[in-house]
Amino acid sequence: MLAEVGSPIIKQRDQAAALLAEADALERQADELRRAAVAARAPLLERVMKNWSLAELEQAANRAESITHPVPLHCIEDAELRNAIRALEGTQGPLDVLRLFNQKVIRQHNLLSTATEDERRATLARALNWWNFAVVPMLERMGTE
Repeated sequence: MLAEVGSPIIKQRDQAAALLAEADALERQADELRRAAVAARAPLLERVMKNWSLAELEQAANRAESITHPVPLHCIEDAELRNAIRALEGTQGPLDVLRLFNQKVIRQHNLLSTATEDERRATLARALNWWNFAVVPMLERMGTE
């Protein structure tokens, strides 16, 4: 009798484990594809630099940014975060966005207990910018809001 009760539970557990393994494999594959995309940028950048100056590229980037973002990225006061979000160029997945939060938004270990009021305010500004310029565009691309 116990074997009949345990078998469906074991089967369901094994199915869940298989789904988790498949999700892990897909995450690894997505990470490899993102790395390949980054590696492919170098030859593309070389070709672009032969045709346009940095000033022309900057002007085009600013024009495109004003079209694609509800608020241009230059509104982000924290230059390090602004450059990190700009570097993602709309190719990021959820893991990239979370890494960005960990690396560029939260910069202090005990933020609530040891940070000054100014540090807390700056962290909140970075968190809101991260949400608006990294998370929301990713969710829009994924079709979830």
